[in-house]
Amino acid sequence: MSSSHDADDGWRVRKARQTATSLADAALKLFASQGYDETTVEEIADAAGVSRRTFFRYYSSKEELLFLQPETQRPLLFVSREAFGTALASILAEDDAHSDLGAVGAALIAMSSALETEKQRLALFTTALASSAALRGRSSDSIDLTAELIGDAVAKRRATSLESGRATGAVAMALYRRAVRNWIATSTKRKLSTFVVEEFARAEQMTTPRIGAVNGGRRKHND
Repeated sequence: MSSSHDADDGWRVRKARQTATSLADAALKLFASQGYDETTVEEIADAAGVSRRTFFRYYSSKEELLFLQPETQRPLLFVSREAFGTALASILAEDDAHSDLGAVGAALIAMSSALETEKQRLALFTTALASSAALRGRSSDSIDLTAELIGDAVAKRRATSLESGRATGAVAMALYRRAVRNWIATSTKRKLSTFVVEEFARAEQMTTPRIGAVNGGRRKHND
């Protein structure tokens, strides 16, 4: 008897996840094609093959479809803040060879594998954001929260001020967003992690003074 109940429970869980995903996918397509503000809950429910009442069993609003999946915050575009925070803490604690920015980049690179199959949905997500000023503001707030998470972790690593750590977080998120945008825009099969690596490597090169330039400056100063 218990095995039958377990099977029923398992089916219900799978069905609920399927419905939640169907609603999110239908919404993304509609938001991208006709705009977020122009899309109604009724249209989303109809496209997913469910009722308006069913929609509100899973989501309290249209906005929640983009920024909150069941049990999963998505500030890193489909990657949970909890998962990223765990990866970041591990790298910051174990790898002292990296600069702060490099360590954050390593954590983002490690998380990028979770997004490799989400390219089409990310493209729709980006288009949906572009259609609404309110959504862009909500996305900016979410990214700021993640930058603060990064900043707090960096400040603890170096025992520096929160302001300094959060500046690193803001730079890291800007680099990450640029990597995601470039990845979405390309038609090649290059992985997202490659784009993230390139962005952070470029930033490291720009912020690390060349030995020759430093020595040359010192000679000029001494002369």
